[in-house]
Amino acid sequence: DRLNNKEIKLLFQLIKAVCNFPNITYVLAYDKDIVANALSNEQMSDGSKYLEKIIQLSINVPDSNEEDFQSYFFSKLNFLIKELPQDEFDSNRWGYIFRNGYYSYFNNLRDVNRYINAVTFKYSSYKNVLNMVDFLTLEAISLFEPKLLNVIKENKALLCKSYSANSAEDKSSIDNFYSQCKEVSNKYEILKYIFPYLNNNGAYYDNEHYTQYKSHGRICVEEHFDFYFSGQLTKSYISKEFVKSLIYEESEQVFEEKIKSLNNKSFALLLQYLYGFMKDNNDKIIKIMPKVIEYSKNYKELTNFKVFSNSIYIYGILELWFKQQNKKVYYNWIENLFKKSNNFYMLIQILYDMASANDFYYKNQSLNKEKYFTDEEILYLHNLIVNRLEKYFKTESMLKDDKLVNYLRFLCFKNVDIVKKWIKNNNNKLYTILGLCVYKGYGESQRRFITYRFPFDIFEQIIDLDKIKPEVMKYLKNNIWEENSPVLGLLLLTMPKRPNDEYYESFEINKYCQENGITYNCEDEFIDE
Repeated sequence: DRLNNKEIKLLFQLIKAVCNFPNITYVLAYDKDIVANALSNEQMSDGSKYLEKIIQLSINVPDSNEEDFQSYFFSKLNFLIKELPQDEFDSNRWGYIFRNGYYSYFNNLRDVNRYINAVTFKYSSYKNVLNMVDFLTLEAISLFEPKLLNVIKENKALLCKSYSANSAEDKSSIDNFYSQCKEVSNKYEILKYIFPYLNNNGAYYDNEHYTQYKSHGRICVEEHFDFYFSGQLTKSYISKEFVKSLIYEESEQVFEEKIKSLNNKSFALLLQYLYGFMKDNNDKIIKIMPKVIEYSKNYKELTNFKVFSNSIYIYGILELWFKQQNKKVYYNWIENLFKKSNNFYMLIQILYDMASANDFYYKNQSLNKEKYFTDEEILYLHNLIVNRLEKYFKTESMLKDDKLVNYLRFLCFKNVDIVKKWIKNNNNKLYTILGLCVYKGYGESQRRFITYRFPFDIFEQIIDLDKIKPEVMKYLKNNIWEENSPVLGLLLLTMPKRPNDEYYESFEINKYCQENGITYNCEDEFIDE
């Protein structure tokens, strides 16, 4: 049936005239109606009668019934997914997609075979990245509805959104996307199960779900979207296979090599993966967390509103584990961590979270929170950090640590005398200390920017800032600081203090320097990789 009428006639003439050998039987597989019609047109006579002269035995192959067709289809699919871990194939979501239009793509065995061949070719190379449910769905769209595929590709920004104000604008964008889909397809319902933003009608879905989507390679995650179309990943991408190999790695040396191979972004992705995998690998993950926490001090936080800080993911992992343990086991694990880890910044962040229900550091944090730890238990952990920080403060490393302001702020809650004593003992290095201490934040509106504030809340408790400001200003104007000496904190100290701890931006700092004859240029550092 792939030949034209003349070719069909020629084929049968060759079989009849040339290939009439003794003891040779020929088996011909063909669609009788198509061949008979072709011969009728060419012979100008009844094609069926012509076939009867050539074909000695005709066996009609019956049409496959629905049960046989489904059995064949599922046997092919099951061969692909049989080795997948159970947690990597969402059978419930697959069921919704299957019933809402996916299965209607397949009308015959040829459709099934074309599809399975396409899927098999790609999946063998990409199985450590892709989400199987999303992949199977998108490949069906790609093969049978390429116009719908193009609509999807052109709407990445909408389909990969994980949050919104649920506004009229968001709903209008979804309605517009729906209209584009309806022009080329009747399979819109399928898309709601691979792009949660559509299923929620533009409503926000929480970070726990988003992290699950990311850790399972879902197409709705921005970092994964392009891969489903091009097969190319960004240099910061890490696969599910890499994360699992890290979780189960027994060699300390190999573990260290793998961690050190990451950049800032891929380390942040690692934490998100670990958070997403906690449901099925909690004991293995918690075993490596002390090492992960220790190495986290080597990586900078990403400047991106879409990504939570590393400390939030780390405490989120610990909190998930805590919910599955008794309090004593968890507290002993935390105590051991606080005694051994040198990542003081992360220990402080963990303690802030643990103590929030007690109002230990900040007031009015305990609203609607269950109190898991006593004030005495929190105080014990607090003192562990304080004692270790006191020893660290005696080292030269302290004056090079960009987290110094965080340590001082922590100590000023309950131990301001320690800070006063340290400042007094290092009075000859006061400018270095002040220059290093800056609160930084991140802002985004029409553009991206970094925010800068001097920690008045810390130093107003310790020294007379008004008294030293003139000397600091003279020091800055004379430009007598050594190369690579921290200066930004000193500049912010001399600039007018804004109400309600309002921040400065880099262009304002640079303008201030120009107006006062100070040779300094503040450049925003955005951490994207």
